[in-house]
Amino acid sequence: VMQQLNTVFLIIIGTYLIHSEDPSSKITMGALIASVILSGRALSPLGQIAGLAVRFQQAWTALKGVNNIVERKCDRVHDKKYITLNQTHGNLKFTDISFSYDNLPHRAVDKVSFTVKAGEKVGILGRIGSGKSTILKLATGLYQTDSGSITLDGVDIRQIDPYFLRSQILLLEQEPRLFLGTLRENIDLARMDGFSNDQDLILSLRLFGLDRIINEHPRGLDMFLGENGLGLSGGQKQIVALARMAMRDPKVVLLDEPTTGLDQQSEIQALNALNMWCRTKTLLVVTHRPQVLQIVNRIIVID
Repeated sequence: VMQQLNTVFLIIIGTYLIHSEDPSSKITMGALIASVILSGRALSPLGQIAGLAVRFQQAWTALKGVNNIVERKCDRVHDKKYITLNQTHGNLKFTDISFSYDNLPHRAVDKVSFTVKAGEKVGILGRIGSGKSTILKLATGLYQTDSGSITLDGVDIRQIDPYFLRSQILLLEQEPRLFLGTLRENIDLARMDGFSNDQDLILSLRLFGLDRIINEHPRGLDMFLGENGLGLSGGQKQIVALARMAMRDPKVVLLDEPTTGLDQQSEIQALNALNMWCRTKTLLVVTHRPQVLQIVNRIIVID
């Protein structure tokens, strides 16, 4: 813009000087053209400097993001020996667990105890802020309890290898995270070993009806998603998250409001699919919707 304004300014002044009657200030057409060319070459490096400043700012922001990740505490302590279970059944036991967030004065979870047997389907109810979602995060090891213990098949989860623990316990949060990239890349992230085979992928898509969304899009599985699923509706994001979940084969499934954003027909299909997929799995589901409670056989109320 600066270079264009400079050119316009020189042409206006130069035209005036060409037609000037004062011989001392009069210039030729060639002098005007030379002035425009030289000024453009003089200002061009300034434009490059501005572009470099923008790129430097972008690089600095990216560097701070990388440093933030690198400085985070490692989830898996290298000098600690962990336990890996030969066979997982899915028995969960919560014993007097308590937890509080650093920025809150009161406990999010206070001395909660209950047991979930392998293959059992349990619904967790409670008022807002009662710690329902926090309990699910504690069960995956995302947070560590302040006191009490959580065991998987009789082994404290703090002693189990975090990689193995999260291969056996799956958590689907209320607002699932989708990443910048194609739909297939987002779904393949669910595989702990990297990439899935196409047969598993097709079965997962059909299970929750994601195949219909894909068939309606000209690029299919290669449809591009913006950060956090930009380009999809809330219900479509949830279906993608459910299909991604089905690519895994955990023994314990933890769901936090799994049908958020779904219309009635999609919710019925999703619940039927969940009921079938979790047939041999241990299920804990946090919900306030009566429809979701139809797939559980026991209810726990957190007060």
